[in-house]
Amino acid sequence: MTPQDIGDIFLRDYLVAMYLATLGVVQIGASHGGISGMLFLRSERASRVLGSLLMVGALVFFFTVPLWDDGPWGAESPNGVTGREGRTVVWETSSWDDLTSARNINDIDGGFSGGSQGIWFPLAAGLALISTYVISSIIHRSGPRPPSDITSNSGVEHLKSSTWLKVVRPSLGYWRHRWRSEVADEFALGRPWGGVRWLVWKLRSK
Repeated sequence: MTPQDIGDIFLRDYLVAMYLATLGVVQIGASHGGISGMLFLRSERASRVLGSLLMVGALVFFFTVPLWDDGPWGAESPNGVTGREGRTVVWETSSWDDLTSARNINDIDGGFSGGSQGIWFPLAAGLALISTYVISSIIHRSGPRPPSDITSNSGVEHLKSSTWLKVVRPSLGYWRHRWRSEVADEFALGRPWGGVRWLVWKLRSK
């Protein structure tokens, strides 16, 4: 087995763990913010419990995979691969005694570097957010319908009373017709980046 094989295992487990953890964080955040259109459960308290379970489950999954999936964290052997803590180990499941060191693999030996985490975490988090929109929209599909013509760009506030699939089309329609004035308002004098207002004005005057 090569460091690339080890890296592939780490990437798989990391993506699954971060996906589940992000699902949990979104559920907890949406429940505290009253954004019912993003919740999987109708009760805010139950949603917080579910979110907490997803976060804990993500951690448990990532750090216990070596117990039941073969990898570079087995017993030490002169004919193995460079794995946990830089030791030469057998490509097999980990014992409970070795579990605490199983994920401690140098990135040159296939471990997951900080740069790799910076690249792949946004992907896992983005997939979790998209999944949240789709799953919650399916669960709450029988809820009230939003107005056919949204007249404000309040963003996520719309999800307090409706679902993403119900508001995305009218929201995009509003943004298509009003994006110049919305951008100008965001960069208006007295707000952060107010000096950019001149550039927005030039775009609007064309």
